[in-house]
Amino acid sequence: MIANVECKLYIKIASAKDLPAMDYMTSSSDPYVIILVDGEKKDRTRTIYKTLNPDWLEEFMIDIEKHSHDLVFKLYDAEHIPPDEFIGEVVFDILDLKDGTETDNWFSILPRNKARVIGGKLRIKVGYYVSKFTKHIGIISISIVELLNTFGNYCKVSFTNDVNPDHNRSFKTKNVKQIPKWGENFEYQVQSSDIEHITVTISVCITKSKRGKKTKHIVGQYVVPLMQLICSHENMETRQIDIKLYPAQPKDNKLGQLRSTIRYIEKMVFPVEVYSDLVDMLVHEDRCLINLIYDICPRVSDRKMIFAPILAILENENKAVDFINYCNTVEVENTIDAATIFRANSMASIAMEAYLIHAGKSILFDVLEVELSELYSSSKSCELDPNRIQVKETKKNFNFLTQCVTNIWNNIINNSGDIPSNIRLMFHHLQSEVTTKWPNNEDVKYLAPGGFIFLRFFCAAILSPNLFNLVGGETPTKLTPRNLLLISKVLMNLANLCHFGAKEPYMDVMNEFIDDAIPQFKLYIDEISKPSSTDVPVVVNLNFGSEVASVQGFLLSNLDNIKEIDEEQYPIKEELLIVLEVLEKLKNEQIERDETERKKRIERTSSLIFGKKHKRPLSGERETQSSPVFSTDHRSEHESGKLRKHALIQRG
Repeated sequence: MIANVECKLYIKIASAKDLPAMDYMTSSSDPYVIILVDGEKKDRTRTIYKTLNPDWLEEFMIDIEKHSHDLVFKLYDAEHIPPDEFIGEVVFDILDLKDGTETDNWFSILPRNKARVIGGKLRIKVGYYVSKFTKHIGIISISIVELLNTFGNYCKVSFTNDVNPDHNRSFKTKNVKQIPKWGENFEYQVQSSDIEHITVTISVCITKSKRGKKTKHIVGQYVVPLMQLICSHENMETRQIDIKLYPAQPKDNKLGQLRSTIRYIEKMVFPVEVYSDLVDMLVHEDRCLINLIYDICPRVSDRKMIFAPILAILENENKAVDFINYCNTVEVENTIDAATIFRANSMASIAMEAYLIHAGKSILFDVLEVELSELYSSSKSCELDPNRIQVKETKKNFNFLTQCVTNIWNNIINNSGDIPSNIRLMFHHLQSEVTTKWPNNEDVKYLAPGGFIFLRFFCAAILSPNLFNLVGGETPTKLTPRNLLLISKVLMNLANLCHFGAKEPYMDVMNEFIDDAIPQFKLYIDEISKPSSTDVPVVVNLNFGSEVASVQGFLLSNLDNIKEIDEEQYPIKEELLIVLEVLEKLKNEQIERDETERKKRIERTSSLIFGKKHKRPLSGERETQSSPVFSTDHRSEHESGKLRKHALIQRG
């Protein structure tokens, strides 16, 4: 497991001297610096033109993982025609930096070819800090409701990060034919240090068919910097935004309207040590706090939501398997009929589902990503219901359904060796419990783990691939949902060791596939339910502080329910309330500091983006007019970014 610890680099790129002249006509250069951590671009300075001794005087605060090691400053000469020309680089080993220390010096600029000497030095100040800052993780939520005064088949929401292209994300609504109504919601998580670099684009698109080929066209767009969206419209209600329609003449002011809800929520993440008491209570062997959390959740959806971070925390503390084994033991003890095990949304079923999704997500990509991508674009049908198709289509559809199910089934069994060791231990314990409880039931050792990993994991991902990010922003055909349902039905019957019957007689042609696959299915379950001879770790990119902050937020929002619980049943009640009181106090103090800084940020950003004469309204005030497309010149972007970096430094 990779656990992210809240670490920061403070970097000041001051100046350079004696740089080589990359432009031989002017005997000068147009230098700028890019900052990379472990090969990932984090930020850059502005370009200073026609100089060999530039002064940037720019400061940066960069979030990094504790195990990061390579810090590289790459100097480039800006060219009129890309690509820009590489000058040289300065390399740091972050592991050599000590917590709380700063290094300020002139460093020699090295070329790629170490045998060549270019001369020149770069003045850099670098500070390294572990768990000394409150981290802010933002979630931008955009709900696409409906389109007015124009038409589109679907909308595409894109988040473009100018500095970190790997963080770019795109989302698509479903495809509609007549009334452009969607009611779909999309969320994008962003680090506070990245906000100033992100642009939000909402595109209205149509699909056209010509000679059997589908083409996609953008009919209109709404483009806005994320910083401007946050500063002007925090926690907005549903409203209409202007969509610039295409094609448009230079003087044309043709607009459509899109009803949407745009909200920005910032989650406050304290340094890990602040949460130590809460984490200790979560991982304690009596599991009292987890039982309390389960009992105060009124809805199954709430339980599933909060158990995801709980299982991530337990896994980080090497307690997840012990907890799930405990839950499964209780589940088996309380189940009378083996056929009903895990059918209800008990703590065991919710915990196992959350852990499978947490620890096994990479397996889903290996097994399903390619097949689902092809199904999303396929015009073929798996339909066998005679009420939905003509008789002559049955054989062709049966062959396609068999092909799809076979491909996915082969992917599942061929990837059995990639099942993490902890999941194997979990299923091994479960098999032992059910065979002890029902020794005369030969199938229960396959039904318990097999039914779970198929019904709540593989088939859940097949039915709802968007929830697992398996298909990106692809738009399904009208046949896709039904095809996915039929494929999952076959796999669910295989996992239940049962045939199709009178309920769906048209599916009984798939019983032959089920009979042929059952021996392989049993071998597969036995394989993934025995401890592995080689360790297969759970590899996830975990932000531990963020997961604990989610649990803290849940507990604080349910404070009234916690105060009403029976202290005899939950002896940790008094201690928990004290811990929550301390965390609430820290949160409120930070909110006051953030609110003061936010008002300053809005004021500064407004004056830079819109000019001093046009002052943007603060939170709570109404905006009188909005522009469909925002743009800024290069200098405004740089100055705005510089102010944001200073704000982050002051916040830290």
